[in-house]
Amino acid sequence: MAYTIKIGMFGAWRGSSYIDLITAEDPSVIRIVAVCDKQAGKLDGTKGLEEAKLFGDFDSFIEYGKTVGMNAVFLANYFHQHAPFAIKAMEAGMDVISECTAAGTMKECVDLV
Repeated sequence: MAYTIKIGMFGAWRGSSYIDLITAEDPSVIRIVAVCDKQAGKLDGTKGLEEAKLFGDFDSFIEYGKTVGMNAVFLANYFHQHAPFAIKAMEAGMDVISECTAAGTMKECVDLV
């Protein structure tokens, strides 16, 4: 039985190298279905993602992810902002991949748990 992992990338600029790695894989195994970045200009540079939907708002990105069965959100936004976005994604039933430490304070660590 074939299973495709559907990823949403949050942070087009910081995530660009990860986008390149993921899009180099077989799209029947893993693919990026959505990309979100609050800076619209960063979305213009997303190459190889013609089928991915682009967003400037995280909440809309997550809502879309729910409709297409997005399995996980790859956080490549500013490092000090990972925890609140990770929590939103997990509350939506998605796994989270952080490109760096996911929390900077003990409170954020507790909130993540």
